[in-house]
Amino acid sequence: MKTKIAVITDLHYSQSPIHGLPDRKGEQANELLQKAILELNNHIKPDITVILGDMIDRSDELESEKCLEILNNSIDKLNSKVIVLRGNHDPEQEIFSKIMGSTPDFIDINDLRFIPFIDKDEPGCNASRSSLDIERMHNLSAGFSGQMVFLQHVPLFPPDLAQGYYNYTNLDELLTAIRALPNPTLTIAGHEHAGMEMVTSGKDRFIAAPALCESPFQFLMIEIDGDDIKCEYQQLKN
Repeated sequence: MKTKIAVITDLHYSQSPIHGLPDRKGEQANELLQKAILELNNHIKPDITVILGDMIDRSDELESEKCLEILNNSIDKLNSKVIVLRGNHDPEQEIFSKIMGSTPDFIDINDLRFIPFIDKDEPGCNASRSSLDIERMHNLSAGFSGQMVFLQHVPLFPPDLAQGYYNYTNLDELLTAIRALPNPTLTIAGHEHAGMEMVTSGKDRFIAAPALCESPFQFLMIEIDGDDIKCEYQQLKN
């Protein structure tokens, strides 16, 4: 059965233009998000929409919580199931969850199990995954015969297949754990604003979606039908 996944990431919402980064249209983020939601609700109709962090540009701004509340009001209009994750620009998880809602342990749709991860921020805008969450990956695969879809902010790619600016400080441990799972996996991330094309390593695939806040203002659509995965960037309509 086909499953449509919409991936929106890196809005970097700000109450005013972002100093020193003119390409990052954070002041337009809620308008861009609303355009994406209209396209998703009226035309694409995904089974699930995942929003993978950096909702706001600066968590230390006085208006940061207000910005999150505005975005949350827009996200509430989505007709699909929704998972929202924090990114390294967002407030700490306790504040983020208070406004955006708690993160589910997992969601099953058709033969897919969507598993979000709240990973630790590391220097250089990298991340690491805890031993408890690595164990959780194994526990959630037990007794499940379908494909696992891992959701996170920071990209995770095998270094021999793709090179981005960011990755995991415990990458070798994490890749070993993923490859040991009996299930095929798809890892979806954001953070790398240009996006990164899907790569395949054995039964496992890895992709990063583009930032909504930067021209040409795109989000990622993924359609999964058994072993077949189709990925396409969707540019917002004027």
